[in-house]
Amino acid sequence: MSDILGVASNAVAAYQRALSTTSNNIANVSTVGYSRETANFAANPVTQTGNIFMGTGVAVERITRQYNAFVEANLRNSNSDLTSQEPMVNYANRVVDIMGGESMSLNTALDQFYSSVRNVSTDPASTVLRSSFVRDAQGVADRFGQLSAQLDSIQEETSQAVQGQVEQVNSLSKQLAMVNSQLTKQRTADAQPPGLLDQRDQLLREMSDLAHVNTKFDLNGTVTVSLGPSITQDVVVSGNKSVEIGANFNSASPEKVALVLDPYGKALALSGPTSGSISGLMTFREQVLGSSRAALDNLAKSFAGAVNEVHLGGIDGYGEPAGTLFTFDPAASGAAGGMRVAFDDPMRVSAAAQFRVIEKDTNTSGTDATLLYDPSISGTSTTADGKPIVRADDISKVFVNNAHPSAGHTVSVASSVPIQPLASVARGMQDVSFFLDAAQSGQNLNILTRDGRALVGGSLSADMQEVLMTPANGFAEGARYSEDYLNVSGTEGYRDIQVFYGAQATVRQQPVYNSKDEISRYDSFPAVLQGNRIQTGQTAAIPADAFVLNGVALGALDAPSNGASRQASDLANWINAKTYVNANALVDTVTINGQAVSATDSTRLPITVEMHTADGTPSIGGESILNMAMEIGGQTIDTSAANGLSGLVAAINLKSAATGVTASIVTTGKQVQLVLSPSPNTGVTASAYNEIRIPPNQIRLSMPLSISGVDIASYQDGVLTPALGNAHHLAAAINDHTSETHVAASVTPTGELVISNAAGYEGEDITIDSTYYGGAEANALSLTSGVYGGSLRLTQPVGDAQDGGDFKALQLTFGRTGTPYDLARLGFRTQASIHGANPDDLLVFVSGAGTASVAASYAGTAADPRAALRAQSLIVTFSRDPDSGSGGLLYTITDKATGTEVASRAFDATQLAPGLDYQGLQLTFTKPPAAGDVFTMDGNQDGVGNNDNAIALAALENKHLVGNKTVSAAYIDHVNEMGNIARQATIAQTALTVVHEQAVASRDELSGVSLDAEAADLIRFQQAYQAAAKVIQISGQLFDSVLGIR
Repeated sequence: MSDILGVASNAVAAYQRALSTTSNNIANVSTVGYSRETANFAANPVTQTGNIFMGTGVAVERITRQYNAFVEANLRNSNSDLTSQEPMVNYANRVVDIMGGESMSLNTALDQFYSSVRNVSTDPASTVLRSSFVRDAQGVADRFGQLSAQLDSIQEETSQAVQGQVEQVNSLSKQLAMVNSQLTKQRTADAQPPGLLDQRDQLLREMSDLAHVNTKFDLNGTVTVSLGPSITQDVVVSGNKSVEIGANFNSASPEKVALVLDPYGKALALSGPTSGSISGLMTFREQVLGSSRAALDNLAKSFAGAVNEVHLGGIDGYGEPAGTLFTFDPAASGAAGGMRVAFDDPMRVSAAAQFRVIEKDTNTSGTDATLLYDPSISGTSTTADGKPIVRADDISKVFVNNAHPSAGHTVSVASSVPIQPLASVARGMQDVSFFLDAAQSGQNLNILTRDGRALVGGSLSADMQEVLMTPANGFAEGARYSEDYLNVSGTEGYRDIQVFYGAQATVRQQPVYNSKDEISRYDSFPAVLQGNRIQTGQTAAIPADAFVLNGVALGALDAPSNGASRQASDLANWINAKTYVNANALVDTVTINGQAVSATDSTRLPITVEMHTADGTPSIGGESILNMAMEIGGQTIDTSAANGLSGLVAAINLKSAATGVTASIVTTGKQVQLVLSPSPNTGVTASAYNEIRIPPNQIRLSMPLSISGVDIASYQDGVLTPALGNAHHLAAAINDHTSETHVAASVTPTGELVISNAAGYEGEDITIDSTYYGGAEANALSLTSGVYGGSLRLTQPVGDAQDGGDFKALQLTFGRTGTPYDLARLGFRTQASIHGANPDDLLVFVSGAGTASVAASYAGTAADPRAALRAQSLIVTFSRDPDSGSGGLLYTITDKATGTEVASRAFDATQLAPGLDYQGLQLTFTKPPAAGDVFTMDGNQDGVGNNDNAIALAALENKHLVGNKTVSAAYIDHVNEMGNIARQATIAQTALTVVHEQAVASRDELSGVSLDAEAADLIRFQQAYQAAAKVIQISGQLFDSVLGIR
């Protein structure tokens, strides 16, 4: 009977605890985070009585918390995924509502703007319409600003949301660390209070709302939490310690947020949460907010840039070049927020174009022409057939501004393509010069305009022209090569500019200062052209048409006789043969029949001699020409064979080489005059010399020396003879052999040894012979053995100043056959230059195969191309193209001011919009012009009644300004794109909601409290409890019965 009582008592106690557990579940049915608990029963150990084993009842082994780590992790992950979509759905829809709503739409303001532009084009003189245009332009700027302000508001709101949620993460991390601290008191999770574990899991679920979490649970239930891609990265909770996170906002791009770990300690960048509401906010800010702001700013800049470009291309109501219509406030956070209208004066609206076209009244085609300026066309990077244009860099990028040969740029020209782009020179650059050194045979400098007008340099063959004249080399499409202005200056040259090709020197002027340090005058010094050493070993003749000195052909120079090589002195004599420096001194030595004849200006030729008066009477004593005795400069003119005045002229000119005077006849009615003029002469004196200068540190007194085959110092029996103790000894040794070597030497005060020609041998070659010492070639001068040619020095007196105050330059230029290579053989470098400002953009090339060196000097800055074109008047004339077998048209463009033909191209009758493009000036025709049609393009100086620029502004409405879209289309596309993102987020949210609900259901099924199930358990446990109690009652009755037995 006692066993029955024990079993029943155990059962009562067990089911009492089970009822308590079920009651607790029912009581916490609405408690957030509560996990259902169950009582686990276990049979007590059995006892053996004899051969029988008897049970001892039941006991509650433990109260189990219904929990599954996988289910909880799945719930947290689905929770993070779902909450990441909420910010995108809510905020993206707000952005779409703002940008796409009719009241705030940018397109509404743009439509009004373009409508006002079209109204202005109908009456550009109307101040009312201009005012409306300014107001609607301000409306566009305001709309950009309003949209930007709305985005700013959302940005501030989401910034606060991110910051708040980061603080929530930090708070939850601290609470989890505290829970971990409590959990460490037990060794196993089973021993932990269920409520503490529920608190831990609830905190994890709340954190998963904010960010995706990785977790790791220890045996005692403590949790390690990471926000990174793995449990070991970006750990925010570890044991009883937590680490804060922070949000850093990029000042340059405020929509971007970077999360950092331990912001107030050793800050490390977080890799960023992949889900959760913080991730959703960050994704929204970058994908939607940042994208919308960037798109809005880009639209503002594109729209304002295009409008400003057109607006700047016109003139305002005052007849002045217009300014920009829109400006941007640099203090604003973005372009859209800082967009402003630059003025409020309606007269500053640019309705008229800066350029105009005037059609000649006699044009027969009836075509209407319109003129636009678009510099972007002339600056394209590909040809019409899509080939890349390889433009030479600007002169300042290729060359240092230094004409010295040491600053030269090496240029190699291949024989396969014998022309090499060198540099481009912008319009407006001043006094540009290129210097060619070490030119190879056939090489030239070539300076051309982009339309193929050759200005300076050598002539090009037809084959070379074909290689050169391509758009890929920077020339205008359809440009044709022309040498009409090649090396021609002044009124006959290109746009009246001054050009030069050859070698030149100018008069040097030195200021003289007075006691007040003021310039009192300038002293002028002769122009001196200093040559380098001539090329040695020259034996060929120089043709008669190779060189021209100061406008006088130098004529031919015969080859040296007896196989000798040409010396610098030969060249000096050749040049001096064309110099008559005493021609003007002959004015006092002209006598006719013993009578002195004076010039009108007693110091200058020409002299005019009246041979017959106005009535035809002979003036010279009535003598016949045959009996006339004439002397010029002491030279007797033989008139014995003269037959009339023409014979006299011939007789005088026969002696011009000796007198420096030529004669001509001028007849006016019956009056006949004999004019005696200076013979063409260069006015230049040439001198030859040869000088070798040896610095003191280069003199080696222990070495031998031989000059022109004569030993100056040599080793005899191992001893240098004569002994050379210093540079003066070496100079004396050289001078001891001057009669043999024709070389003399001297020492300067600085110790420099100077070796030069002896008197009477100026300009001759000096040969430094090859000598050896110690088995190697060496000499006392440390010079390479060889022949050192002489040099030329050309000198021109100062003379009188020309018009403009400049002095005449000494100029050695090329004749028909001369080349830079020939000039280099004379010791001179070739210079290609343009004096003053460049009237057009220029292209510079080196033609001819080989390697050379080019240096450059330049001044000034590039001119504004628009302003330069406005200052011109260009005449476009159409004619039949002689090169076209089908009778096609050719058009030429002529500068009206100078008569210069600046371009000549074939006309494509199928290409009318534009029909031609010249430096960005685009002339469009309604139908093809006819031969004889003439159009004048010039700058519009007043613009009264002109609406071309207003029409151009209105045309922007349909122009692709943002990629291949109009501004309106690009705006709509962006709004649609943001709408698609919002819709995708909504779809994702719907799908993830289903996933999340499934995860919740899975957890509820396992850990949730079901009242139905708990009620069933309650009944079941109650019945078991009652049955156990009944057993106890029966056991008591049985015990009482036993006690009642007597």
